[in-house]
Amino acid sequence: KDVREMCDFRLPDSSNILHWDVYLTGPPESPYKGGVWKISLKFPDTYPFKPPTITFHTPIYHMNVSKEGKICDQMISDGWSPTLDAAHCVRTLYTMLATPQTATPLRSEIASAYKDKKEKYLSDVADHVKKNASNTKIPDA
Repeated sequence: KDVREMCDFRLPDSSNILHWDVYLTGPPESPYKGGVWKISLKFPDTYPFKPPTITFHTPIYHMNVSKEGKICDQMISDGWSPTLDAAHCVRTLYTMLATPQTATPLRSEIASAYKDKKEKYLSDVADHVKKNASNTKIPDA
């Protein structure tokens, strides 16, 4: 899938190309459908040798994202090489929404609900999407 179908990119400050805002759309086949999450990608001075730091600014109910919006570092840093780019990061996040990584949860209570109370988990995700991610505004380019 083309990364442009998954998200929109913006530079919040045109003088700083190392900080991008990404507006990630929930995959249609996932409980996150209908939501849009604002995420920052902050590229280090050592990019492309080191991956960007990723933070969700729109709250998300997801086992692989902390309450502070941080993702499990291994999701991006494991296997990182200079040939990978922002599109790789977006694809990884999009896949994470469609298929949570149960082996590396940052929020064990959500992972437990996912495994043991699937119907409640799906309902909680839908409520959270409606409350937090259904009205995210994407700034004009």
